[in-house]
Amino acid sequence: MKNILFLALTVSLALPQLVKAQCSPVNAQICESGDDTTQVWVNGSYLGKKDYCDQRSGCDESKLCFPIPLDKLSESNVCIAIETTNINPVGVFSSWELEVTCTGGRPFIVNNENPAHAGVSLYWDPSGGGTCGLGSPPPLDAKGNHWTDLNYNLGSNLFTLTGDQVTGPTWTTAQIKNIQTGVVIPFVSYDASGTGSGPQKGCGVLYWRQITKLPVWIPTATPTVYYPPTRIFTSTPTEAPPPIIPTDTPTPRPIPTATPRHRPKLRLLPTPIPTPNIKYVPSPQVRRYKLQPTATFVYRRPTRTPTPIPFIMWKPTPTFIFKKLTPIPTWLPRLDMAHAIVFQTPPVEIYVTFADGPGRYQLELVGTQGNPLRMIFDREIVGEGDAWVTWDGKNEKGQDMSLGQYFVIFYKDGKPLRSISVFRSKTGQ
Repeated sequence: MKNILFLALTVSLALPQLVKAQCSPVNAQICESGDDTTQVWVNGSYLGKKDYCDQRSGCDESKLCFPIPLDKLSESNVCIAIETTNINPVGVFSSWELEVTCTGGRPFIVNNENPAHAGVSLYWDPSGGGTCGLGSPPPLDAKGNHWTDLNYNLGSNLFTLTGDQVTGPTWTTAQIKNIQTGVVIPFVSYDASGTGSGPQKGCGVLYWRQITKLPVWIPTATPTVYYPPTRIFTSTPTEAPPPIIPTDTPTPRPIPTATPRHRPKLRLLPTPIPTPNIKYVPSPQVRRYKLQPTATFVYRRPTRTPTPIPFIMWKPTPTFIFKKLTPIPTWLPRLDMAHAIVFQTPPVEIYVTFADGPGRYQLELVGTQGNPLRMIFDREIVGEGDAWVTWDGKNEKGQDMSLGQYFVIFYKDGKPLRSISVFRSKTGQ
């Protein structure tokens, strides 16, 4: 029986021990993207904010990252806090990834790819953001901790959601990718639609918290050389003094000397890095507007090379226009006087953007009495975009239209939204 117990003990000692993942951190950063304004905290330290990043305007996704000082990751756990505010219709959603580069190894990554299994918690405030006011942000807990702190007590009825991956339209919002797999990190919101709240869908604030365990850090700080204090050696005789022999010349006594010990090897101790206890209060929200959900008209394609004689001419205050223009008909929808078009020789081009969401868009040319002349644009639009609409100066029967004033009415799903004035003038006026 003793032999069996000894064998069992020997086998148990021979088993390999589990070793926790280790990392020598070189640098760290967190990248985010959202609609509209997103602010970021790590362990209660405020890193900054990023506004809506539109891919059509050439937004650089690499500028959506914040560097993180390594002393902010000194705890064994890390708390990632994200606040995304909706300031313009109609969506509110965000995504993020924490990236720590380790020496000689794979990077350590934390992101929101699977919210329900990644420690993500959400507080959804539908009454804040945009023109809706401050709303009801998470209050301080009983110990005075801010909601971005690692030790914040969630309390009752706060941060009870995990969020859903957004399957609704995200328009042209820039997306970040997983640096290991290259896969796009999906946007998350309080539900799969990712729409805002309120009549115009322009309200709502997402408060995200994600807590994860960090690997065991291997210090990489510059070591400080430690010198032990130098000992002072005293002479201690090791034998009795010789007898005094009376002679004419005294014999000098031997003076024992102490042999100093060898200095021990220098020990290298890492310099401790103090962790400042600093709390940051989020900066006030700055309202930023994207494209308004209405059609926009301009008279010339921006990228075209101008010709010596432009076929579309702007005359801000022509005298003859005020003499020839008829009063604005009451049957017209809202007339945009700032974008009236004056031209001499057709064709004339109208630049239109579609920011009201999917639907059927139409542009109809009518006379001053409301008589329809020609449908110059009729198309089903499935997302935000733009188009150039050309009118050759003819009606639906192919007849050239005379000099004078006309109107172009902009419809969506059969409902008139707005209109502009188009005036064909005599050459040379």
